[in-house]
Amino acid sequence: MNKNKNQYIVVGSGISGVSCATALIKKKNVKVLMIDVGYELEKKIKTKVNKLYNLDYKKWPKKIFNNSQNEYHKGIPLKKIFGSDYIYKTPRPYKFEYNSKIGLRPSFAKGGFSNIWGATVMPFYKNDILDWPLSFKKLEKYYKEVVKIFNISGQKDNLSKYFPLFKKNLFNLNFSEQGNVIYKFLKKNEKNLKKNGLFFGKSRLAFNKTKYAHKDGCIYCGMCLTGCPKKIIYSSNTTLENLKKNKKFKYISGFTVTDLKENNSNVEVYASIKNSKKRICFTGKKVFLGAGVLQTTSIIANTLKLKNYKFEIKDNSLFYLPLLFKKSFINIQDQKVNTLSQIFFEILDKRISKKFVHAQ
Repeated sequence: MNKNKNQYIVVGSGISGVSCATALIKKKNVKVLMIDVGYELEKKIKTKVNKLYNLDYKKWPKKIFNNSQNEYHKGIPLKKIFGSDYIYKTPRPYKFEYNSKIGLRPSFAKGGFSNIWGATVMPFYKNDILDWPLSFKKLEKYYKEVVKIFNISGQKDNLSKYFPLFKKNLFNLNFSEQGNVIYKFLKKNEKNLKKNGLFFGKSRLAFNKTKYAHKDGCIYCGMCLTGCPKKIIYSSNTTLENLKKNKKFKYISGFTVTDLKENNSNVEVYASIKNSKKRICFTGKKVFLGAGVLQTTSIIANTLKLKNYKFEIKDNSLFYLPLLFKKSFINIQDQKVNTLSQIFFEILDKRISKKFVHAQ
């Protein structure tokens, strides 16, 4: 049992977890213990990735990783990183029944889904969260704090009116030939599109600050969606490694948190030791749950003994649609490009939804 009653406990190492831990240390100046299952990329693959980090892009082998993808939800492929699906691994004590009709999954990886998320960063539109317990005005100061953690590629445009940037110093990734032509076409028709409730702008993407990534920056190798060997694309692992340098922070992996118990002066956090039935208890002043939608709900349900309670979880629907354009592009596959999102579309049509529909 860990009986340090003066520490604050954070469960999970994804974006929520590392942002919370950063705030607790920076603003409250308290000791933080982060508990995580913390699955990591397999050692053999990690060795390959590290070689690419230091190797000139021109000297990379043609086929590096096995990125063949399995369909998992209504025909949408299961996204991997460097050919590995470690982010979907589940520890034995945790039961997760996969349903092919539902795309939502838990992640017990170190850094969670930020390992493969694609770096998109956008605040919510203020009118889209009127039914939330926190207003946009109250969230505003926290948005400003979170964007200090990483750099953002983007620009001030029509989207800024509805989705503030919260950051002055931005940098811009180059458009691909396709992206450039489509963006110019959209700009030409901007007034008509706006009248019809379609707003667009350059994508907003989170990238590691210079000191945490390769000095060459983005080399436009086209591997963005399968894993960035130059560590340019932001994941919460970067913030986690930075937090580990702080004497007030401690990270431990190999534990699946199952439930909590509150006393008058502290909280007890119960966890299973990975892939065994053994349990351990951690004690602290307060606990913050950032273990993802499914696991956080599970911990709360176990704590309150809500065995027969049915939870409703709201999820964003994901669709793949082709973008048809009459201009053809020759040998696009041989061009040096980044393969992250390049343009964001925000559709506001009350016949479809009272809230913005996001496309990229």
